[in-house]
Amino acid sequence: MKKHPPKPVTPSTKPTVYELPGMMIDSGARIKCINDVALEDKRVVIRVDFDVPNSKSTTISNDYRIRMTIPTIKYALRHRAKSVVIMAHCGQPGGKKISELSLKPICEALATLLGQTVASSFLTLFL
Repeated sequence: MKKHPPKPVTPSTKPTVYELPGMMIDSGARIKCINDVALEDKRVVIRVDFDVPNSKSTTISNDYRIRMTIPTIKYALRHRAKSVVIMAHCGQPGGKKISELSLKPICEALATLLGQTVASSFLTLFL
């Protein structure tokens, strides 16, 4: 039996529909996207997954996940958000402070990709 590749998922403005084999469940709810909300003078929190591959020297070997957040962050800044807070973690240290899982290299890469400095309070609070 020949397997077909999965069909690409395209974003929809319709209510969320969950498809299971042989049935569809309409939740009746719609998840808002960032462009559905007026951002001017609002504080925007963006939750991202920054579990990026890095070496022992805390050098990021693949910044794909960081690069994919840039359009969303720039969108919020361009639409005059009062502040943009990036909420992230790296790895699962179990409550321990592990230097290899520090967000510092990620913050530096983010600042470089954004072309602007990242607030020092961000670095102080989360490192």
